[in-house]
Amino acid sequence: KKDDAATSLHQEHTLPIMGPERLQEVGSYLTLETMEKMIRPFAMPAEDFPPATPIGFSGYFTKSMLERLVNLWPFHKNH
Repeated sequence: KKDDAATSLHQEHTLPIMGPERLQEVGSYLTLETMEKMIRPFAMPAEDFPPATPIGFSGYFTKSMLERLVNLWPFHKNH
């Protein structure tokens, strides 16, 4: 009984093996196709974009403000 379970498990594990070229093909198809479909609507000329920061807002993120934000960021301390 135990051996049956072990062999069926082994078979299940080894069945869905694809060649690396097939995997690569599927992966590249996914990334290229979906990325293009996602990016295509946003690929407009730069003048169609609204300005990134509202006028009069640019002085808000001063150097000290950015430094304070960086100091709050927890992941840089180990470097």
